[in-house]
Amino acid sequence: MTINESSVSGIAVRDNYGPIHQTIHQHQPHDPLPAAFAALASLPLDHVPQPRADLPHASRLPFESSPHFVGREDELKQLAAAIGTAQPTVIMPAVATGLGGIGKTSLVTEFAYRYGVYFHGGVFWLNCANPDQVASQVAACALGLKIDTTGLSLDEQVQRVLNAWKSPMPRLLIFDNCEDRAVLKRWKPTVGGCRVLVTSRSNQWPMLTQIQLGLLSPAESRSLLQALYADLTDAEADLIATDLGHLPLALHLAGSYLHTYRPAISVYRVALGIAHESLHGHGAFDSPTAHEQNVEATFMLSFNKLDPANAIDGLALRILDGAGWCAPGVPIPHDLVRTFVPNETTQTARIDAVRRLQQLGLLDDTEAVVLHRLLAQVVQARLGSPETLGVVEDSIYAAAYNANGTGHAKPRHDGSGTFLVQRLCYA
Repeated sequence: MTINESSVSGIAVRDNYGPIHQTIHQHQPHDPLPAAFAALASLPLDHVPQPRADLPHASRLPFESSPHFVGREDELKQLAAAIGTAQPTVIMPAVATGLGGIGKTSLVTEFAYRYGVYFHGGVFWLNCANPDQVASQVAACALGLKIDTTGLSLDEQVQRVLNAWKSPMPRLLIFDNCEDRAVLKRWKPTVGGCRVLVTSRSNQWPMLTQIQLGLLSPAESRSLLQALYADLTDAEADLIATDLGHLPLALHLAGSYLHTYRPAISVYRVALGIAHESLHGHGAFDSPTAHEQNVEATFMLSFNKLDPANAIDGLALRILDGAGWCAPGVPIPHDLVRTFVPNETTQTARIDAVRRLQQLGLLDDTEAVVLHRLLAQVVQARLGSPETLGVVEDSIYAAAYNANGTGHAKPRHDGSGTFLVQRLCYA
């Protein structure tokens, strides 16, 4: 059989790649599904593959793989295990959750470059930060899917893409910055070959596989800082990483700043805090994921969603204020943190207030709640109510008394603020 070939000029569907030439083969139709299923079945679950740039040409991915990505092997394997089944099925997304600045977008970007080649139908990225813009992003996927959109309205283009996503062809869909379950429900296919990853600050995703991103390990933090600024000794990098609570965004900004301005490390550490110019993006390298280059502004995206006029949000602010008086980065028992509100507050309202903070990614939730040390600095600056401090002291004293029955005299605030409460709670 003779195969006719012609070369035509085209534009790469992956937004971050330039013009390309595509070769069109004219031959008898063949079924691409067996090869696609075999590729997905070969997706490795026992190790993390190296990043590759040769994603399927249909892909629509706005970011490049980061040269400074460190760690997260366990999380990458968990995502692979959650979505790597080989046959079309009812689609159950996997969700990567965590605090702003902890690296959720970086994680799924890295996943796309390491595992995307196993999805022959392509990798498709949707930024859900503004739900009103999702439809146009879905329609933009039509080009890679070889859908002729001539004369079609936006709604018709969207429907053609959604129908294609229901086919058995394995594709990877990424819903980044998706904080509303209704947005995911509206746009994800329910059946077919697509696999879906979601990133969200919220941990309120019942029935879905959730991978909660923690902070980097000390070794990973050191590696990232030294990759950005090679002159750091191990000891210096470890001290700075501790100051920054091992938060990836803060480490990226600090390492960039040190590389750009090369201050004395001892002087830098004395001045280092949430208000320092390094954590506000001064001297920062470009973000591989176009992230806000400002730690405080990243936190404020969540903080500003709390409306003091709303009853539950008002209680959430009281709890956040109380957590800010406790030792930063240290787990606070659920029973204790729920006492930072007025006595007449119902138990359900207390629970709802904590859940609201977890929904916004302001409190981590394991067996206890945790407020990141840099976020605690923001809370102290924005709230920091002496009245709340008194409530926290009383709550901690009562909890300590009930726990050990020492009967010690009740300690009071002595002007040292957070330090006193830290001592009472965790010393």
